[in-house]
Amino acid sequence: MEYTLTRSFRWPFFTPISYAGAGVAIVFLAVINVALTGYETITVFQSDFDATQSHWYDKFMPQRASKAGTLCDTHVFNTGDTFTTNYTMFEWTIESISKPNAGSSGVSYRGTTLTGCDVSSAYINGDLRSWTVDFTTVITCKDVDEFEVNAKTSFSVTSLPGKHSPLLGVIRTRPGSGQGDPRAVIADVLLQKGAEDIGKRVFSALVSSNYTTPVAVSLQVDFLPCPASLGADASCATSKPAYNISYTSAIFQDIRLLQNSLYEPISDDNPQIFNNDTLAPISNLIQLVYAATRLDLGNPSRNNFILNPNITDQTLNSSFPNTVNNPAGGPLNTSVSSMYEIWDQREQRLNEFLPIGLEGPANIQVVYLCRFQRRKSAGSLFISVLVATLSMFSSGWAIYMMVATYFAKRKDASANRCDSHSFDGPHAEVSGYHSPDYHLVKAGDPKESLKG
Repeated sequence: MEYTLTRSFRWPFFTPISYAGAGVAIVFLAVINVALTGYETITVFQSDFDATQSHWYDKFMPQRASKAGTLCDTHVFNTGDTFTTNYTMFEWTIESISKPNAGSSGVSYRGTTLTGCDVSSAYINGDLRSWTVDFTTVITCKDVDEFEVNAKTSFSVTSLPGKHSPLLGVIRTRPGSGQGDPRAVIADVLLQKGAEDIGKRVFSALVSSNYTTPVAVSLQVDFLPCPASLGADASCATSKPAYNISYTSAIFQDIRLLQNSLYEPISDDNPQIFNNDTLAPISNLIQLVYAATRLDLGNPSRNNFILNPNITDQTLNSSFPNTVNNPAGGPLNTSVSSMYEIWDQREQRLNEFLPIGLEGPANIQVVYLCRFQRRKSAGSLFISVLVATLSMFSSGWAIYMMVATYFAKRKDASANRCDSHSFDGPHAEVSGYHSPDYHLVKAGDPKESLKG
């Protein structure tokens, strides 16, 4: 084992300045290491993909400040997965993915608003035998840079209390309670009344025709998508919503099935199923489903009669035509639209939830896995900062001393030599050897010497 000789630096005030700088450096490194090593990563769940976190050191280290979209993992959807929007009116199921952006069949979602989504089609089945109307609505979402998917929602409106229907997503409430989401409550009430209108017309026609008219009807409705991304002034967003009934069918009392394609001329092989008994109430129901679905998508179009009641007369039929099977003054009063009346008169059960508004474009309501920074406990914080600070300081101090030594040796030619020792006295010359620089004298015997 060995140790090196040391020599003091001859620069004035070098030692106190070095010690003072070392003290400042230790304090500075300790503060820096609190930010670098004093925090641990924890996993939390957030509903906002763009969630951020702020710390005291962000103003000094802006490059470490978290940015929107960097703390959370994206949510991946596959075909068959369900979701609701932040308006929570309907529960949607992904039916198909036309343009995946996660692997070959998934959709990576990072909080994008649904401004590229709109209703593309609706399927309606009404059965008088159970006084139930079943709905399936399909939406198409197209985002140039993100994804392209089709999603559907299914629900029922029924007069049977024993049939549970998960209508309007996670929010369902009784009218008059003063609680619940206003959009969901109003859509629920209007759907009930619209289903009653078509049910009464079909029942009146069945009785008046001696049970020769249909007892169940089914139809497919196609819409021309008009997403919010087209703008509020687009013609499809200001004119009356247009739709096309592409296929219809009917079941009669004797279980006979008739089918009709509106793409083909009416004939004996392609009979007309819907007539003045059913077309007007079905039109009201279609417009209602269309308006309610677009509320769930956060589409603020001006042709939505729920958002803008002043266009109700342009959208809904206030009355239905009198026919042989639905004459004026009938016992069921089938000439008046109950749905139109309750909406136009703003009954108390609806008035408490008006006016209806939207808070902005909808987005999918999901939970994201995010990684946040949390300060360590006192013991762990002390050890982490201590180890990091001493490690960094010792390395820096060693480099500092190497640099200082280098310059000291350059300026002092004798930096690596021992100082000479002078021996004055009668025995300056010993054994005939004279050393002008070094005199190594054995203690106690000046007459004996060792050559240096």
